[in-house]
Amino acid sequence: MERLLAACQHGTTAEIIDLLTSVAINSNFRDEDGRTLMYYACQRDLPLVVEALCQHNFKLEQVTRNGKSALHVAAFCGSRNVVDLLTSKFPPLLNVRCSVGLTAIHSAVEGGQQDMFHRLLAATMNPRAVCFSKRNILHLACEKGHYDLFMHLLADYNDILHMKAYRDWGMIHFAAVGGNIQIMHHLIKEGFNILQTTSDDTTPLHFACSKGKVEMVKFLIAKFPNQLHLCDSQGYQAVHHCASGGDEEMLQILERAGAEVEKKTKEGLNVLHIASHGKNRELVKHLADNFPNLLTMNDDKGRSVLFTAAEGGSVVIMEFLTGRGVDPHTLSINGSTILHLACAKANKEMVEVSYF
Repeated sequence: MERLLAACQHGTTAEIIDLLTSVAINSNFRDEDGRTLMYYACQRDLPLVVEALCQHNFKLEQVTRNGKSALHVAAFCGSRNVVDLLTSKFPPLLNVRCSVGLTAIHSAVEGGQQDMFHRLLAATMNPRAVCFSKRNILHLACEKGHYDLFMHLLADYNDILHMKAYRDWGMIHFAAVGGNIQIMHHLIKEGFNILQTTSDDTTPLHFACSKGKVEMVKFLIAKFPNQLHLCDSQGYQAVHHCASGGDEEMLQILERAGAEVEKKTKEGLNVLHIASHGKNRELVKHLADNFPNLLTMNDDKGRSVLFTAAEGGSVVIMEFLTGRGVDPHTLSINGSTILHLACAKANKEMVEVSYF
């Protein structure tokens, strides 16, 4: 199967079909990413291979781990010939939803594929359908940062522009996640409020920070600098969201704009607690170098920054923090230590950092 997998990934149609007739076939085979051979045939727009795989009992449904069908994949990748084949010969695929409720027409939008969108529309797919989290095609275009496709869709589907998704996510929140400044400009012109919050009080700036969208962060701060100090329902400001998904450059932008770097969340977490849970050593180092007080702060459970580093599983960050003087033997309020966490994870390296 490995030879056949390699052929489906890189070989010609003739090579793949030849192998299908000469090697033992396992129609349930998936690679280490959970993708079937059908996935690669659809990704590469090989309709003859798709038909040959069908003859060998390879399924068109669930060609990925998250339940996407062959039509989802072809639509996302812009595989026109496979899309035409599947919509004409296998119409039940038009009704298949993946594990999060996306149909193939949603996948076309996620991939920025305007032509695929219209082909699926012609195949009678519903462009106003929403996935399980209530995202529509405009939400998805914003989330993926596809400006041209967003504007194209907006001409025909302006009526769904103000629809909200799960937890009151509006179009402006998806635009912040996508990081496309042109889309954000347009939404502001349409009257969207850049301070609009979700049901848990998360703002567009919070999303841009947590997704590492540096240019979007600059844009939003320039438009309304006072939003730096707005908190979500957990007490996270923009700087806390940056610590979870941003980088050193973004953090410095927030610092220069006046972010409260030593501010704690409602659970008493500081930005170093949050950054230490991740894998970005340079961000942790920047905070330790410039805000050393953070190294000695505990959260409301009495946990030092080493506890969140241990929870995140980064031995490199744990070693860095102990090197900066954070005591690995301190107890939290409930009497636990980072050694308890290390043992629970059965991580020998973490145990060594925790114990010695």
